[in-house]
Amino acid sequence: EEALCRPLPEALDDEGALVEDPHFPELKRARAEERAARRAVSDTFGGEDFFEYEGRFVTAVQRGRQPKGAFVHGASKTGRTLYVEPVEVAAATNAWKTAKSATRAAEARALLELTQAVRGGAAALDECLDLAAEIDAVFAKAALSTTWTVPELSRDDSIRAVGLRHALLDPCVGNDVHLGGGAAARALVISGANAGGKTVLLKAIGIAAVLAKLGAPIPADSAEVGFFQPVLAHVGDAQELGEASTYVAHLRLVDHALRA
Repeated sequence: EEALCRPLPEALDDEGALVEDPHFPELKRARAEERAARRAVSDTFGGEDFFEYEGRFVTAVQRGRQPKGAFVHGASKTGRTLYVEPVEVAAATNAWKTAKSATRAAEARALLELTQAVRGGAAALDECLDLAAEIDAVFAKAALSTTWTVPELSRDDSIRAVGLRHALLDPCVGNDVHLGGGAAARALVISGANAGGKTVLLKAIGIAAVLAKLGAPIPADSAEVGFFQPVLAHVGDAQELGEASTYVAHLRLVDHALRA
């Protein structure tokens, strides 16, 4: 773990990019040579305006007025302006591109070294990640408990909720739900106008069942929720063209869920 924790904070900045770290002197030297090569290109132009075009440094000149021996790398949309690389700049540009390639190779070697260090500490990282997830879940449950309700657990497979809301839409108008349990109905029919919230309520019920299994609060004024095992969801359209209609495909999935 020590070999892993020491180099990473020093080798990577806040954005995750490699920095010129004392652990990688080769990278530091390569980047210095690349910067020097880039300055050499600028000096070769002698103050003349230039820009990078397709990996080469060029200047814009009117067609027919390009310097003798200059390399033409492109033209404007009208064709009246050419993007040319003076012959005396070509050698400096080649040196810069070589230095740039050396920098990329040094970066790849540094990243490989860091990757090997991470691989060596994979077990410790997995353990830390699991612990961080558990701590994050505890804090999330505590935060939600200030506005949501910790449901009572039912011994049967039922859901009774007052003011049940969808987790992603809360705060909003809630619905009262009573489904399952003893002689109570084991099916729920929801009717209403288009965009009236029918699917939202169905999803809210499913989310409530999952949150209760996780020991988390649910978005309701009060609730009693059973322990459902498993919780199955039908998401999307499973219709296969030429075999079944959308409705038949839906019924097949419902049948599969009921038999699970």
